[in-house]
This record gives sequence, structure tokens and C-alpha cells, in this order.
Amino acid sequence: MLKKVKKKGVIVSGILALAIMGTSNIAYAMNNSGSYDLGTPIFGGIDTYDVTKNDGNAPYGFNDNHSVSGNYKLYSAIRRSDTSEQITSEDFFTSNGWSKMSYNGKQSWYYGYRTRMHIRSGSDCWVVVSTSGEWTPDCY
Repeated sequence: MLKKVKKKGVIVSGILALAIMGTSNIAYAMNNSGSYDLGTPIFGGIDTYDVTKNDGNAPYGFNDNHSVSGNYKLYSAIRRSDTSEQITSEDFFTSNGWSKMSYNGKQSWYYGYRTRMHIRSGSDCWVVVSTSGEWTPDCY
């Protein structure tokens, strides 16, 4: 009986350690982040404020969403601020969800550039959608 309790304790400790390690990577990445509280227009989408890509080795951008009105699905991608060129893949997110956007080409190409996250609604959405959260161009 004692062996079973010890074994369960080790398993629970291991799961807890993995959960903490997983969130610490995201928390670290959010040191270089921007927040947003926007109304996503029906057509075209909207850009967040600038955040500079400070880590040339970080292969992803990350969006940690806090809310999306109406439980709609929204889409995010990162763009260069100076040219509006989309430099990551596009990913979707919902309320209290997240999106992880991988860089097109080498992430080091964009080191030092000011970036913005572009947010748009889907083609089936005909209302302005309010959304808020945090994002970073530097995530592992």
C-alpha cells in the first residue's frame, strides 16, 4: 500500500513539474510583449501597437488572449511595422485561448524589427468583435 502511495506522489509531482515548466516558457517570452484591447472590424482586421523582436532565436510569436466577445473565432499573424509584410503563419484563437505563429523563413531575419500583430475575424462574422490580450514576437 505504501509503495502505491509513493508511486502516485511521484507521478503527481512529475505532472506538476511539467505543467510549471510549460508555463514558465510562455511567461519568460511575455517579458517582451504588448497588450491589446481592440474592436476587430468586419473587413480587413486591425493591428496592435509595435513590439520590437528582441530575440533572433525565438522561432514563434505567441498570442495569449483574455477575451473575445460573442465567442467568435479570430485569426492572428505578425507583420513588420514598416512594410506590413506578414512574417509569420496565421493561427486562430477563441476567448481565453492562444495562438502560436511560426516565422516565415529564419526568425533571425526579423531580429531588431518593429512588429505588430494583425487580428482579423472570419468571413462568416458580420459584427465588430471586441478582443483583449497580450502578445509577443519572441516565444519558444
